[in-house]
Amino acid sequence: MVLRKLFHSLSLLVLVNLVLKPVWIFYIDRNVQLLVGQELYGNYYTLLNFCLIFSILLDAGISTYYTANYTLQQSQEQSHHFRSLFRLKIWLSGLYILVVLAFAYWWQFPFSRLLFGLLLLQIINFLLLFVRSYFVTKQWFTTDIIFSVTDKLLATLVLGVLLIFYPQKITLQNFIEIQIFFSGALLLIGLGAILWKHTTTPSTGFSNMAYLKKAFPFACLILVMSILLRADILLLKIWSKNGAAEVGLYAYGYRIADAFNSFGFLWAGFLFPFLCKHIKTPAINSKAAQWSLLILLLISTIAILAGYFFKNQLLFILYHLQNEQAAMVLFYCICAFPGYSLVLVFSSILTAHLQMKLLIRLTLIFILISITVNYFLIPLYGALATSLIAAIIQLAYGITLAVFCYHKKFFQWKPITRQQLF
Repeated sequence: MVLRKLFHSLSLLVLVNLVLKPVWIFYIDRNVQLLVGQELYGNYYTLLNFCLIFSILLDAGISTYYTANYTLQQSQEQSHHFRSLFRLKIWLSGLYILVVLAFAYWWQFPFSRLLFGLLLLQIINFLLLFVRSYFVTKQWFTTDIIFSVTDKLLATLVLGVLLIFYPQKITLQNFIEIQIFFSGALLLIGLGAILWKHTTTPSTGFSNMAYLKKAFPFACLILVMSILLRADILLLKIWSKNGAAEVGLYAYGYRIADAFNSFGFLWAGFLFPFLCKHIKTPAINSKAAQWSLLILLLISTIAILAGYFFKNQLLFILYHLQNEQAAMVLFYCICAFPGYSLVLVFSSILTAHLQMKLLIRLTLIFILISITVNYFLIPLYGALATSLIAAIIQLAYGITLAVFCYHKKFFQWKPITRQQLF
């Protein structure tokens, strides 16, 4: 019954995102790139990933630790801690701005309107993510689904109208500002709902610093996993002969990979609190993880087959390009899907069992491998090398996590009948 509830919610999540995500990625985002040009979009994409790498400062592991710590609790104290931690995240947002601007100055990125817009958008998105973490601790999966897509839905409608009737008015700045408006409005609605439901404040000995200390391992894990996932774009910008153009080329394929990542992260956002809630019932957790893995790998396999046979057609349909190198970059980005699936499922299992040191050490090892190989191959092959390295690294990383999960008996594979599989 509990598994049915989980997969019912996940089915709704899949359905909603299968409708919305392709429209956003392949119509809105793609057309914005075509309108502004590959090089300008490459600079924007570099700034975006630069802001994302430092975004760990916006959370400091608080959302993940909050989900893990309060999934089994349904108390008034939980709401009080939410308020205290939300205030703490406001202070962390100020620290995030200072650190990003300092590194932007050091790396000679201009202090542009685009950079400040991206900073504000990341702050709002991470505050909204924390609001959603409150919903998932309550197991309000349907509410979380609504909050995960509403801002993108409204932004898609507005940008879609502009692209059809006023494409000349689209710039990267108003592309960001429209997202800021709708995400900010949704954040205020979510906060209002939580604070209206819980108006009293109990007296507790809660300490923000003590909480940060407990959340610190989660922050370290999120940081290193973010570096492993996104640092290659910065490396490509720095080490390639024509950095902005190569990043723009990589963005053609990475856009599809990012779509799968977004879908996978939403899936993990459901799976992780479920694993925490049922941590004392390994059979239920193993079954939930097994079915999650099967579904994600099935989707990955279909995507790889489609990418292999239709990569040139996809490139032409999406970007009006006939470029063999760009087609191979797109295909290699798709080939990273199985690795991402393994990482999402098995990192969720290890995190639920608080294996933070193990996860951090393993991730650091693969970061070093990735940086080393990229250092030698990016000057020679550019985006082609980066995309292939990412696919291989993610697969090896995911398999390594799976081996440790199985060795520690956190995950057991059970036979599946044909009827169940159908």
